[in-house]
Amino acid sequence: MSNQPYRRARAGASIRRACRDPVHTVPIPTAMESVYPTEIRRQPETHTLRIIWSDGHEADYEYDYLRGYCPCAGCQGHGAHKVEFQAPESPVEPLTIRPVGNYAISFHWTDGHATGIYRFSLLRSICPCDSCRSERGEGI
Repeated sequence: MSNQPYRRARAGASIRRACRDPVHTVPIPTAMESVYPTEIRRQPETHTLRIIWSDGHEADYEYDYLRGYCPCAGCQGHGAHKVEFQAPESPVEPLTIRPVGNYAISFHWTDGHATGIYRFSLLRSICPCDSCRSERGEGI
């Protein structure tokens, strides 16, 4: 596994090859996504995914944390208005990470789950860093 960073692609550049590696290229986002990842890097030694955002913010998301916030209807129910944490039954790791358009990424997890589409806005809203948790009023 390579630890090369997930880098922003030039407009129209192919990102398929990058999505097979532990580091991925992020397509240029639509105007609707004001803050977007510029780098996404697997960190297998700590079981985390590092995301560096266009505003310079950096955060490490534990794999189980991301799996627990899976936004799919199977995990959250149909018509769910807020994504709530559902702890995975056992520890997971991403087998693949794929871009979804210019607005999200998806994971295929070691527990077989692969239907969640994680919008960039969702990933930023669940940022686990101390600063973001404090802004949300969560205990650190």
